[in-house]
Amino acid sequence: MNSQHKQFGLERVREVLRHSNNQLPKEILKEVSVAVHSFVKDAEQSDDLTMLAIRYTHKKE
Repeated sequence: MNSQHKQFGLERVREVLRHSNNQLPKEILKEVSVAVHSFVKDAEQSDDLTMLAIRYTHKKE
């Protein structure tokens, strides 16, 4: 939550992910983390932040 008690929310997560095409999972997680911290600014942390990104690589037979 930010100082106005608004949550970052799924729509903001989706917006960050829309701009993260073809990036490595590590880079995507960094972008989401930066976006969350930018949104929250100096507000006290109200919850923990857990993220997981998986890159699927199709195995050719």
